[in-house]
Amino acid sequence: MLLYTREDGKDDTGGFYGYRLTGVPWRAQRLESGLDEWVTFRLDAPMGTEPNTATFFDQAFTNPFAGQPTAADLLDTTMFDWSAWNPGSGMPTSIDYGAESIRFLSLQTGSNGDSTGCTDGLTVWHTDGRQLIIDLE
Repeated sequence: MLLYTREDGKDDTGGFYGYRLTGVPWRAQRLESGLDEWVTFRLDAPMGTEPNTATFFDQAFTNPFAGQPTAADLLDTTMFDWSAWNPGSGMPTSIDYGAESIRFLSLQTGSNGDSTGCTDGLTVWHTDGRQLIIDLE
């Protein structure tokens, strides 16, 4: 899943977007998945122990690594610093992801691997309480 933010003129890293956050299922916290069964991935873990909590990286600052931050980690501070999560990833950064607006949400497979799974029943909750349900059947 790729989350693209709107350009706002502050440290935008793309030609048509501000930031691009990438989440991949195999980097989820407390990953639990089996063959031939539906698996739910979530952005939040209010109890702190829920399985399959998505994690993200921003390729402008770092590549995928073990122990990626969750959406809550990215939004909990106005000074998110990738080098604190992935030492040696480059120069420290201070990004306020929480101040960004989502422009696009993209579900896709990687170009360098096999994809044998299915995606369906995507639910997006807006901050104002509305929800968007995407049924891909």
